Amino acid sequence: TGGGQERGLRAGTENVAGIVGFGVAARRSHESRGEMSRIAALRDRLEDGLWVLAPDVVIFSKEAARLPNTCLFAVPDHHGED
Repeated sequence: TGGGQERGLRAGTENVAGIVGFGVAARRSHESRGEMSRIAALRDRLEDGLWVLAPDVVIFSKEAARLPNTCLFAVPDHHGED
């Protein structure tokens, strides 16, 4: 018997569409691993350019292992709304 959210029916029903979607996403991610190197190089180029334009910029976690498409930075004395 299922839980109350299932009105007592379908105990353990798997989310088949979610499982298939996750499998497709995992396959595509694996196939595009080479693309990640290119994206990481673009991120690094962006961060280097930020330092040229604003030498006081703070780039968070530059030396940490991170996703290739992630860049988090702050420019002192500037507000994000600007």
